[in-house]
Amino acid sequence: MMTIYKKLKRWLKISQRKLCSLGDVYKLRLAKKFMKQFDEETSCHFIYKNKVVFMPDIGGVTSQHYQRGIFYEMGMLEAIRAEAKSGTYLDVGANIGNHTLYFEKFCNSDRVIAFEPLEQCLGPLKQTKKFNQLSFEIHEIGLSDRSGEFETLIGPTTYSIPVMPLDDLDLDNVSIVKIDIEGMESLALRGMLRTLERCKPILFLEAHNKDEIEEQKNVIATLGYQMSGRVWNATPTYEWRIN
Repeated sequence: MMTIYKKLKRWLKISQRKLCSLGDVYKLRLAKKFMKQFDEETSCHFIYKNKVVFMPDIGGVTSQHYQRGIFYEMGMLEAIRAEAKSGTYLDVGANIGNHTLYFEKFCNSDRVIAFEPLEQCLGPLKQTKKFNQLSFEIHEIGLSDRSGEFETLIGPTTYSIPVMPLDDLDLDNVSIVKIDIEGMESLALRGMLRTLERCKPILFLEAHNKDEIEEQKNVIATLGYQMSGRVWNATPTYEWRIN
């Protein structure tokens, strides 16, 4: 089985034959130097749009996507990229940083902020940032309608997590908000109403059932948000816009 080093060296050799500028030479030299610190036990890698992407190898369906050379929830990510929005992108429930990385590396974002309160996700999320030499911000906290501690059930386990309202950050120019926080989406929305009214971002909200969709609608419909009709992912994620 070819190691990550051999695979990348082969890619670098092929790419060098196609170079047309000194800038490309410099980029490839940096990639060659940087890749030496990783091995197959710690990361998956693939090449997307001529850029090398490193992701923590956590196993399961997520790593299976990387082994196929694509991002997890790729369809939605490509739709977000096609919007070509500048401004601040928020990844609420960032997990290991699959969406966060994509927002910074492949979208037209000016600033990317990840929110992730779970300890078991923060380590891989920080690895994603380090592996790819990115600058996105990590807030080790969840979003809700108030500050404090919140108990949430994820699978069979109950977690106590710190939470805060997004509005407390007084963010400007928010253009994209993705929220996937295991049924807490409507609470997070209540805590960002001022930001939504001010910035009018496109929302990508996970919802497990019709009740959750209705809860979300009750929070944001007064601001003019409507479902666009577009939906992605195994656990449905719906697009909401102000028309």
